[in-house]
Amino acid sequence: MSPRGLARVLGGLAGSGLVLGCRATPAAAEVEAPLPEPPPELSAARPDAPSPPSPTSREPDPEPVSSWLEPSAPRPEPPPAPAVVPVERPFRAKAVLVPLPVESGSAVLFTDERARVRRHAARSLAARGLAVASIDQLERIERGAAEGRLVLEDDRRCRAALTPRELRARYLEGMPAVWLVAECWDHCELQASIGEGVPKAQQGTYTSGPIPRPHDPRSWEKVRLRRAHSVMGGVVGDIIGSSHPPPIVLGYPVSIGPWGSSPPDGSRLAQVGLVGCAHPDPLPQIVYEMRLAVATDGSIERCEVTTEHVRARAAEAECLCQGVRELRYEPGAEGRRLRVTATDNGVGGFTRFELAPVQPGTEPWIERLREAGVLPTCVAEGEPAEDFEATVVLGLHPDGEVHDVRVYGEIDTAEEIRFSQCLVRELPLVPLPCAPPGVDALHVGIVPRP
Repeated sequence: MSPRGLARVLGGLAGSGLVLGCRATPAAAEVEAPLPEPPPELSAARPDAPSPPSPTSREPDPEPVSSWLEPSAPRPEPPPAPAVVPVERPFRAKAVLVPLPVESGSAVLFTDERARVRRHAARSLAARGLAVASIDQLERIERGAAEGRLVLEDDRRCRAALTPRELRARYLEGMPAVWLVAECWDHCELQASIGEGVPKAQQGTYTSGPIPRPHDPRSWEKVRLRRAHSVMGGVVGDIIGSSHPPPIVLGYPVSIGPWGSSPPDGSRLAQVGLVGCAHPDPLPQIVYEMRLAVATDGSIERCEVTTEHVRARAAEAECLCQGVRELRYEPGAEGRRLRVTATDNGVGGFTRFELAPVQPGTEPWIERLREAGVLPTCVAEGEPAEDFEATVVLGLHPDGEVHDVRVYGEIDTAEEIRFSQCLVRELPLVPLPCAPPGVDALHVGIVPRP
């Protein structure tokens, strides 16, 4: 039997009991045996199985692995994948979700300011007859998620806090939503675009009109949204301007406020030392959004760093803010602000394979496993064949702890065995934001990149 034929019969590796004889201890998820042992039930069924050698006799040479299996033995298949069960939401039927506004152009608003703008925009839209989802309820859910608590599921604690992306997938998927944008091009305005999910008469774009003193966040909180006759628009280019040596690369800054005739061009940012702000793991590529407020004496009086990357840590964010506080601009008027991206230029760990969701609704969980870097770590230990495909089944406790890992696929070679053993060891180490609702087994596809 060919090696590929062998793997068709025995293609599974299990975290708490690895088929092919590779087993991981439940406590440490480590593999005990690097090579397969013959399945005992098949060995016992063979009429010509040799007798065990006596203690004094020489052990015979090991038989070829293929002779352990019957050609007609079935290939192990993963169990059926449980479906995600939607969680009951506290919002009234057909309520419209109002998220935090997205900044575009040179608009700069800190997170607490964007929250106040959202609350005001929701009131303005409700006054126009839209059934807006309760901002109080939404903020309660968001606060819990940021602390790793599921307030809609008996305040369950998770092993990891939920990112905004994971929160949307768990509770807000399918809700009609407003696309709220604070943007500054020729002038500044707040836009709210509403599409499907609301009565056709209420669909369209609402705008505040030009906002005076847009560098003052209070100006954004006083606007009234009305139907737009024309829509502003634009794309913020990912222009890489001044930067210091990798791994941290700063994008070209956008600015707002009374800078006078010489707005910042990035030359001062280029002199800031941020080399020590990289993540200690060289793999993650993390993009941070930095918002800065400049005091009248030219110093940085406020700094905020945000990202949705699951590997981001508070230590690196604090380091970035400490670095930019070295900046000194010319003294000037109050209200000067900057927004700039900072990219942690990790090596990325590109591989020929990728993780793919199997169960609809579990995409953010798969994205977390991608960003955790498990796949490139394990490919470095053993690279499978180009056409390798597998399904990994993670047994989950409700809080997201992985208690079992099983790998199903055509696992032929020593490289593929080492790769699969690594998955068994590494996947339980990734903190997950609780199990998907109704799911106690997360199925993860491993497929070649297209």
